[in-house]
This record gives sequence, structure tokens and C-alpha cells, in this order.
Amino acid sequence: MGLTYRRAEARDWKILLDWRNDPVTRQNSFETGEVDEASHRSWFERSMSMDTRRIYILQVDQVDAGMVRADEQDGSVTLSWNVAPNMRGKGLGKRMVQLIKEAQHLPVRAEIKAQNVPSIKIAEFCGLVLLKTEGDTLIYGEK
Repeated sequence: MGLTYRRAEARDWKILLDWRNDPVTRQNSFETGEVDEASHRSWFERSMSMDTRRIYILQVDQVDAGMVRADEQDGSVTLSWNVAPNMRGKGLGKRMVQLIKEAQHLPVRAEIKAQNVPSIKIAEFCGLVLLKTEGDTLIYGEK
């Protein structure tokens, strides 16, 4: 299984919206409501124009399998991720996040909802450690 990544392109807005509105994704997100098309397109267009945000589409054998967003701020990069619903349960999340983590030039962190066990396992697999808890949010980072 060849895992590669590419930068998101304008055509990716729809697949990202579909993945974002998946019930499991919504349950594990800080914002659990469904996102409407207009709001998502606006967010996506803003995101694509930001110098401090990169959205990567991960592919397995050239099939879109998930995404990792990298937000640079205050000397670190915060990673957020989502495995495509039809690709879950194959260990891809760990490999996806590790691949993007290794490509960063700054320390990496992640903010994870306390109930999101799969993302906690991914963060820990990638060498991130729990730095602090803020309410329902676990802050993971590199030591």
C-alpha cells in the first residue's frame, strides 16, 4: 500500500466537506454540528489563501484516503486530521500523521477532544505526549 500526499487543491472542497460531515468525524470533533456547503466553501477558500495553513490530502495507491491540516502559529505546527470513512480501521491514520509530522520544520502539537480515543492513539504513536488538559481538550506535543 503506497501512501503519498499532496497539497489540497480547489477541487478538494467537496470531499473534505463529505468527510467532515461524516457522523464519526462529527462525534470526535470539537464542533459536532453538520457544516453546510456555503460555510465550508468559505472556510476552504480562506484556508487555501492562508500562508500559515496547509491542507494535505493523503492517498493510498492514488486514492484519496484522508487529510491532515497543518496550522503554523507561535513557533509550532498544530496538526488536525481525518481519515476517510471508507479507509478507517486499516492503521492509515498513524501512517498519515507520521508522514506529515516528519515533513514539518517546527515542533508539532495537536489538540484532541478527550473522548477521541482513535486520535489519542495516533498522536501517541507519532511520539506526541500529553502536555496539558484544558477542559475537554487534551494538548499533545513534542517534548
